[in-house]
Amino acid sequence: MIFNRSNCLFKQLLMNGLRNRIKQIPQTISYSRLCCEMQALQNHFSSKTFSSYLVIRSPSNSNLRTMSSNRVYDGSDQVNTLDDSKDAVNRFDELFDDLFVEKGIEQKAMGYNIFVIQPYIKWGASKKQLTTPANQLNESVALIDTLKDWAVVGTEIVPLTTTKSPQVFGKGKLEALTKIIKSDESITAVFISLNVLSKVQQDFLEETFGLPVFDRYSVVMRIFREHAVTKEAKLQVAMAEIPQLWRNLSLDKYRARGGDSDGSSGETLYEIRKNIIKEREGRLRAELKSLKKHRDLIRSKRKKRQFPTIAVVGYTNAGKTSLIKALTLEQQMQPKNELFATLDVTCHLGVLPSNIKVLYIDTIGFISDIPTMLIEPFIVTLEDALEADLIVHVIDVSNPDYVAQAAHVDDTLKQLNVDQSLVKNIIVVANKVDLLTKKQLQTLEGNGMLQISCANNSGLSQLRDEVQRILLNVTDRVKIRIRVANGGPEFSWLYKESSVVDVVMDENNGQFIFMDVIVTKTNLERFKFEFIMKKKRERLKSYKD
Repeated sequence: MIFNRSNCLFKQLLMNGLRNRIKQIPQTISYSRLCCEMQALQNHFSSKTFSSYLVIRSPSNSNLRTMSSNRVYDGSDQVNTLDDSKDAVNRFDELFDDLFVEKGIEQKAMGYNIFVIQPYIKWGASKKQLTTPANQLNESVALIDTLKDWAVVGTEIVPLTTTKSPQVFGKGKLEALTKIIKSDESITAVFISLNVLSKVQQDFLEETFGLPVFDRYSVVMRIFREHAVTKEAKLQVAMAEIPQLWRNLSLDKYRARGGDSDGSSGETLYEIRKNIIKEREGRLRAELKSLKKHRDLIRSKRKKRQFPTIAVVGYTNAGKTSLIKALTLEQQMQPKNELFATLDVTCHLGVLPSNIKVLYIDTIGFISDIPTMLIEPFIVTLEDALEADLIVHVIDVSNPDYVAQAAHVDDTLKQLNVDQSLVKNIIVVANKVDLLTKKQLQTLEGNGMLQISCANNSGLSQLRDEVQRILLNVTDRVKIRIRVANGGPEFSWLYKESSVVDVVMDENNGQFIFMDVIVTKTNLERFKFEFIMKKKRERLKSYKD
């Protein structure tokens, strides 16, 4: 689908929004490129982290095409103040909808009917050994199904010798795919399940298919945008978009040659967008730095309270949130059966069999074949997990591709430079065993994984025991029995500063009790100094007197 620059409302929007800085837009613009440019406007105009919200006034209509919280630009230097505080993203969507409604174009802003193409390397060093093309396709379909109003209407598995070709596919296969796609009117977009398509590849395929083409990066980014709820998550998603904005802009610098400008500042559109992205990236990095300081402060306070921390990691949709809910009985947690349901790192209080209070850390799930630039912005929050006392690796063994998924998580942890002492004590759990047959369960025997099910709570008591056993070693805690006066200051101190496992009356003297406690070695020394050494000093002083 092609839009002409001379009659598309997009030209008017850019002219109003960027004060006639339109000269470097190509004479024809594809639907996907139009979406990209509109997304750039959204990122520029509606981000709280960049500047005030922007409103574009249509020359053909005195009404605002989209509502802003505080500013209106109508092509002049005049700025109008508004009181509307609606969500800027929703206002931009209204504007985007209007673009299609006015031009009588089929509405595509709400979703797509996707034809999924799953390429795979059939031989050589790049061939994946732990998975199959069919399993890869299943994950690609799951990615699309996660997006609201997106649906899969067709699939195709395509063998390749390389993914670096400008056309991606060979001539014969490309012709066959084009015939399939163009013969089915229900298909409105194509998803090629590769890490990142180059601009050359994407532009060629969109021109060939006549439809928008998405790669794994763009699909995962859309999932992130839909699932980002908190300010922190939205900030990290915005930062994850920056590298791709730079990649897209690099192609425009060649179009900007020739000195074309907007007639006022002398800047080309390329220079304008470059400055916009640069300033936005600077602001986002500053906010991420502030977020890191805030996280460090929270982590410091948590360490002072000496709560052991357990990071729960795993492939996306492995059941991490479900496991934490089962261990903590926290009813407010609402696990979802979808990819990337969790984008925020959250902490949840739990209690081990010995009454030790611990914090379980829920983390963003990992997934294969996405650029590292998507994960890098989340490192700030993942630091909570990387500095935990213990890691629990959750594996969905009901997934036929669980071996490859587990290996990817292990590789990602290595890339994140997780401390080796932490890696050695990872507890690996096989989740969703309730979905397996007896024959499948037998294949799990002897592989070192704790078999659990969050659906029926099987295996959770063994998991708690294993967590407690390892934590006692790695957090330098000891289990000890101490005889103290019943209701005395030592009694109160131990209840406050240790985990009391059991209390037994002293049969020889009812005024005293035996307390079985688990306490850090640091606190044990404090107890000795506060009570035992203090009493010795008092007795010595009274003896001298």
